[in-house]
Amino acid sequence: STDGERDNVLFNLQKAYVERNIDRYDQLLDEGFVFHFSQADFKDGNVSVEQWDRAAEVASNTNIFNRNFSKPGVDPISKIELTLTYAEGDNSWNQVTPEDQNTYPNETWYEKTVRYDLVAYSGPIEYTGLNIQASFIVRAAEVEGNEIWRIVSWRDDTE
Repeated sequence: STDGERDNVLFNLQKAYVERNIDRYDQLLDEGFVFHFSQADFKDGNVSVEQWDRAAEVASNTNIFNRNFSKPGVDPISKIELTLTYAEGDNSWNQVTPEDQNTYPNETWYEKTVRYDLVAYSGPIEYTGLNIQASFIVRAAEVEGNEIWRIVSWRDDTE
């Protein structure tokens, strides 16, 4: 992979949310992807698990991105705004050694801390998460014969 491509993951993440493109979002997540909820949300009972895997993340976002999805008492999401703020360039990524050396031998992963604002509109309700700090870890993965950067870990609310 060439230098600078790691930032493309973050650019494409933002684009996938705004365009509600589940296929693009799905491509960005590594096979071993894990989403880590904020410790505060878990402790306060806002979420029932501390983390979930790729399948749960894709299923959740499939519903969020689907303009026609609704459940009783909840309007479908009509619009999503996501803005990521981060220092650009490869020198703003920190090298990380994967814990699982059996699955990922001799790989170097990269971590970057970002701030984000997320607003989802559901009927008259706005769900907002403003100025949230998150950590993303990416790895170079081979997909259909091409090496691309994919997200291995999204750790929310890292402050």
